[in-house]
Amino acid sequence: MGLILFLEHCLVQIGHVTVCKSKRSAYRTLTNILTYIEEKLLLRVNREKTTFAYVGKVKFLGFSFYKNKSGMRLRVHPKAINKMKATKKAYTFHISKGKNPRKTLCLVTQSLP
Repeated sequence: MGLILFLEHCLVQIGHVTVCKSKRSAYRTLTNILTYIEEKLLLRVNREKTTFAYVGKVKFLGFSFYKNKSGMRLRVHPKAINKMKATKKAYTFHISKGKNPRKTLCLVTQSLP
């Protein structure tokens, strides 16, 4: 089944994902993590952004999780792939219209992180 627990730390802005097998273990993990972060590390946790979600419906930093016979796997989220394809198509459109390939290459390299 697999549940994912999202924690958003206010002061440090850290996104954290914890994968648990059941809802009960996710709640138990949540209480343990919250007490550790708030009491030991003295950080505040934004409780409105702390959520539970099923593994298949989660996108985190452009990746998603899926489950197969061998266990949990990680892949690039389909939305991130479509976004990359659209960006590539927009830049290669300049080449097909007779634009200068060097100008297109400069545009592509500027857009990359």
